[in-house]
Amino acid sequence: MVQQANFPLVSDIGATSLNAQITPVNGIVIPEGVEGFTVDLTQLSLRGQLGTQRSIYIDNTNNDAVVIAECQATGQTVLCPKYSTGWFPLLLPEPVRVRFYIAATDLNEVTINANFCNIILQQGPTRVIDSAARMRSIAFNAMSGVPLVLVPAIVGQLTRVYGLSLALNVAGSVQFNDNAGALTGTYTLAAGAPLVMPLNNDRPYFQTGVGLGLTIILPGAANAAGVMQYVQS
Repeated sequence: MVQQANFPLVSDIGATSLNAQITPVNGIVIPEGVEGFTVDLTQLSLRGQLGTQRSIYIDNTNNDAVVIAECQATGQTVLCPKYSTGWFPLLLPEPVRVRFYIAATDLNEVTINANFCNIILQQGPTRVIDSAARMRSIAFNAMSGVPLVLVPAIVGQLTRVYGLSLALNVAGSVQFNDNAGALTGTYTLAAGAPLVMPLNNDRPYFQTGVGLGLTIILPGAANAAGVMQYVQS
């Protein structure tokens, strides 16, 4: 997808003598895959509404994925870490086409905000939200032959699992699902032998779709006991 940037706004960023010009492009939805989402600034330039662009601001606050901005004229790539924001200098001081894409292959899409500026700015990247700070833990002990809801669905949010320990009292298989289908393969467990996914704050093992709850399918008459660490956002 390609989006034309909004009409540029002049903003005082603390030094009016700099005559800074800010061009906001908000609500960029980046789909999964290398195609990403391209923002085109060239039309603003041809109409005389936009001058040189020397830095880019990326707001990646709410996403559990690294966002990459590729300046197509130079091949320069800017990386904004997950849960972070920052101003990054651009090598080519001209309006450019910038392709945004995500490094993670297990996310369907992310939404970011971006700004372009006609002066060189560099600050950050600054980590705004830490996944560990938002981590929740749930303990469960249930017997069921039907899907057991571990995390209920919330509109507009998804669940990412960062750690898990689970055991069955009888031999059997378990699988994690959301309402759209399977999130994992089928794990075959011996009685009392735990399935362990060590806590990893940097990357989830799996995640639900947006607006979908997290369930586990247990063998009939099996008692499942365990604990799970997750983030819902």
